[in-house]
Amino acid sequence: MGMGTISWSRKAVKQLRKINKADQPKIYDAAQALAHMPNVQNVKTLVNHQYGYRLRVGNYRILFDWDGGVKIVNIEEIINGADGRPAFVVLPYADYISSRPKDDLVPNAVVGYMVKDGLTPIGAWRKHLDLTQAQVAERLGISQSAYAQQEAAERPRKATREKIAAALGIPVQSLDL
Repeated sequence: MGMGTISWSRKAVKQLRKINKADQPKIYDAAQALAHMPNVQNVKTLVNHQYGYRLRVGNYRILFDWDGGVKIVNIEEIINGADGRPAFVVLPYADYISSRPKDDLVPNAVVGYMVKDGLTPIGAWRKHLDLTQAQVAERLGISQSAYAQQEAAERPRKATREKIAAALGIPVQSLDL
C-alpha cells in the first residue's frame, strides 16, 4: 500500500507548539508513521468518540481521523494516577467540547518545518510553497531584509499577517498557529 497524506488541524499545531520543545519532534516523528495507515502500531480505533483513532506517544495521544488520508485533529497529554494508570487528560475545556471545521487543515510539511527546522508559521508556509524571501518581499513591495524581519517575528501584527497571507495565497488563519 502507498503512503497516505497527513494534514494537521490548526488546533493540533497550536497544541503541538505548546508542548515541551524536547517532546515536539518525538510526537511529530511518531505522526509520520500514520502515512502507512492502516499498518501502524500503537493505533487504537475509538468507539463512541468524536474522533476515529488515537496514536499513543509516551504520555501524549494523537487523535485523528482517517479516510485514506490522515487528519490529525487533537493532541492530548495523559497524566497517570498514583496507580500508574491514566487518570487525567489535559486539554482546554473549549477544545474538549468543540471540534474544528473540516477545511481547517495545515499540511504536514508546514508542521515539520516548524518543529524540525524551528521556522515560524510564516517561514514554514513560504518554504512549503517553494518561495524565496526575495520573491515574497517583491509581492509585498518591500525589501527582502524587511520581509526577513517580519518572517522571523514570533507573533507579527494582524495587519502584517493579513498582507503576508495574501502574498502567499493562503487564508490568514493559516498563519495563526
